[in-house]
Amino acid sequence: MEACARGVRAVFVCRDHVGHLAGYIQSHGFQVCLLPRHGFPGDEQDSLADPSEFSQVDDAVETLQALKGERIDCVVVDHYHIDFRWEEIVMRTIPYVSVIDDLANRSHKCQILIDQAFGESYETRYSCLIPEDCLKLLGPRYALLRAEFHAMRATSLNRRRVAKLDRLLICMGGGDPTNEVAKALAGVCMSNVKLQHIDVVVGQSYPFTKSLHQQVESSDRRISLHVSTNRMAELMMRADLAITSGGGVSWEKCVLGLPSITVVLGGDQHYISLGIASVGAHILLGMAENVSVEDYAKMLNEVKIDQLELISENARSICDGLGAKRVLDVIFSEVV
Repeated sequence: MEACARGVRAVFVCRDHVGHLAGYIQSHGFQVCLLPRHGFPGDEQDSLADPSEFSQVDDAVETLQALKGERIDCVVVDHYHIDFRWEEIVMRTIPYVSVIDDLANRSHKCQILIDQAFGESYETRYSCLIPEDCLKLLGPRYALLRAEFHAMRATSLNRRRVAKLDRLLICMGGGDPTNEVAKALAGVCMSNVKLQHIDVVVGQSYPFTKSLHQQVESSDRRISLHVSTNRMAELMMRADLAITSGGGVSWEKCVLGLPSITVVLGGDQHYISLGIASVGAHILLGMAENVSVEDYAKMLNEVKIDQLELISENARSICDGLGAKRVLDVIFSEVV
């Protein structure tokens, strides 16, 4: 949306694998080129699975064919299985390539590298993976967040001047294929903490909505279930504590100074979650597969109000929510 406000017309290229968001993107008024399914990564539950059937050459060629006739000044790549081989092919037709990455596990051929991750040696971990003249936009200062998070930052930080624990938010991401949100909710309901309200958020691709509805309705707690909500910033701002997965939601919490208990759902969340925990900006329980219902209840019972105040102070200093603007400023200065 930040780019559209500057007069940019965005075209999205997605592949027709399970869980694609083409419909969601189109519902917001954007054009989508939907590539056919070919057994490429994304059909697996784990997006970091072995990409043995993934042909970067074929994918690059199909992408360029789908964009034929479009005037494209810059392509922004956000895909864990794409590296310099795909980028070199696309760059022959589209002169400017920007890459979003947070794994630092493969080489890239691009003019801009964007990695919002925060952790040990984050400023140097791409040293041998990108061209020497590539611009590196590294760290939470460049976190790509929607504008409403920065817009609500002042209000959210102001209400946390006096910490309390009345309202809790639970969110484990849009898909949550292992149903971690149900486990966390069960742990919260088992705890002794007297919460006034619990907000539970799941995405449109969450596969257990019916059973989660039943879990909410059978509880004696005051719980609101939000499916594919557009009020995430507001819900975070109103919460006193959150239980979430790691990854991108971490920066949203930091912008709003929201204290949180965090579990790691996948390997791509591990680095970020450890980095944030190292500066006391959230409570890290570890890998979700090793966390039980009882672990959630125990941790919530042990949380102290002064601990929430300290976590909030540490979190708010990491990210201010203006990363999208900073990234676009760089891209406009280089491409336009």
